[in-house]
Amino acid sequence: MIVVNISRDRTEGAYSVEIHGHAGYAPQGQDIVCAAVSALALALHGWLAAHPEICLWASRDRDGSARFLFRRTTASRAAYEVVSSGLSSIAAEYPDHVRLDWEIQH
Repeated sequence: MIVVNISRDRTEGAYSVEIHGHAGYAPQGQDIVCAAVSALALALHGWLAAHPEICLWASRDRDGSARFLFRRTTASRAAYEVVSSGLSSIAAEYPDHVRLDWEIQH
């Protein structure tokens, strides 16, 4: 199962997205659920690479894990909304393969 942790810290002004695990929907290389989550992670990674003033930390590991920490700005809010909405939709469509955990810190 892919586990996604998304948090928004109101006091620190940062967004965090962490992705771990494998969907197990289909064999490796044929798994559409993993591909969908990976596409969103790659898109966010690319967007943050193009905006280093916003990116606090971005990492993609060989095992498929990804971790992102970035400043809350007007520009980054759109990226956060698209990625979190996409991940939420995937988790709703494939609940046995993707779990989404939300945390809003005050």
